[in-house]
Amino acid sequence: MLATAYLGLIVFIIFLEFFRKKAKAIDFLSLFNIIYILMYPLPAFLLDADWRSSSSLLNFRSTLYISNIQTGLAIFIGYFVVVLGFYSSSSQKNGGNILIKSKDNMVVLLSYFLLLLSMISIYLYSSQYGGFVYALSNANLIRQQADIVDTGGGLVFFKHFMVLSQLTSYLLASFLFIKKIKKRRLLLFFVFIFSIVISTIAVTMIGSRGGWITYYIVFYLVYVLQTGKFSWGFVIPFVCFISLFIVYGKPLFFSLTALPDGLGAVVEKFQEFLRNSPDEGFSFEKFMSSFVYPLHSLDAAFYTNYEPRLFVDWIYAFVTLLPERLLNDIEVPQTISYYNTYYIIGTNEYEIPTGFLAFGIYSMSWFGLILVCFIYGWIGRYLQNILLNNIFDICWVPFLYIVIAKIWLDYFTAGDPRVLIFPNLGLFFSMILLLSLASKITILQPQNHKKTGKKSCVR
Repeated sequence: MLATAYLGLIVFIIFLEFFRKKAKAIDFLSLFNIIYILMYPLPAFLLDADWRSSSSLLNFRSTLYISNIQTGLAIFIGYFVVVLGFYSSSSQKNGGNILIKSKDNMVVLLSYFLLLLSMISIYLYSSQYGGFVYALSNANLIRQQADIVDTGGGLVFFKHFMVLSQLTSYLLASFLFIKKIKKRRLLLFFVFIFSIVISTIAVTMIGSRGGWITYYIVFYLVYVLQTGKFSWGFVIPFVCFISLFIVYGKPLFFSLTALPDGLGAVVEKFQEFLRNSPDEGFSFEKFMSSFVYPLHSLDAAFYTNYEPRLFVDWIYAFVTLLPERLLNDIEVPQTISYYNTYYIIGTNEYEIPTGFLAFGIYSMSWFGLILVCFIYGWIGRYLQNILLNNIFDICWVPFLYIVIAKIWLDYFTAGDPRVLIFPNLGLFFSMILLLSLASKITILQPQNHKKTGKKSCVR
């Protein structure tokens, strides 16, 4: 029964995506629709139907999926409330009166500064683990806080700023390939290539598969945004690569422990893992196992006894940003991901984010879910309107459009505000510098906005 309903929701979302009017080939809701299917109705369908005995791969240890009508209702209601917030009249009207003016010379200088700061951060972070090669080769062990590696020193916080070079890549790419400037083009191209190398090192040192994927996919999504064309000759191989990387990315990062012995040793260690792996290689179920955690979190939110958190996790998330000296040895309470992990698997060996539906339930039950989903959809449309209103005039706004959409989606997948803020701290910092130092933001009155005659694709 529920399996059929989940399948119907998937078909409806696909139908809606193909036939609804959009200002651009892809918008915030397009990206949301793809990730929503992967995170909620598709894994729910696979588990409820036990398709190809998928439950053994899509469950966490002894945690079993419960064919729960409340979980099904939350998945349906959550989606339609997000769409309602996205298409609400107030969200469509707002944001179109905010104009951005770019100071191009300052933008280029800022991109150089961010690249330099990224390199310094990589040096300071790696120095806390015995050097660059050790930090890079043991990235995954450090990420998982394994006992066999050092815990690092006081400069580990610079990990969040290693990825500042990503915005350098995006800004310089906009000048090279969108604005197509000719002045200092060779220098910009050299710095652009160098920033890609530094960004790749940074996401590898963080040990994040998602960081790898999102960094590179931004370039393609901007291409689609600008041309309105989906290059299937690129999409199909790239989707295959992403699928394989999601499944085999973790052992690949583990194989980097052999890096001190050379790249050949890394390849040999990875091949050894493939030979000794007990499973039968890649499968669709194994791929989907990376996306099933929000469903189990939603089940846990309905079936576990706890006090409503009343959105206090937003306060905890910002408090954890404060230096320890300011906290005066005050212990910051654990955020919801800590308890969510315990509710699902009974331990806290690692962290399972809640996803935004479960976060709403944990906070204020059904009212919390509706509130989170509506505000989430509204904010997405508001941000989209601001960016679309400036996308024709500033060459780097298409990249900002995709990056902000990515952060918007990150909250959907994380739920827990702390899980949203910390991985994106570098992007938040770099975008604040971009919009405050290298840009001028003007808020026009509605009548003035009409007089400008400014071309806009806000709908």
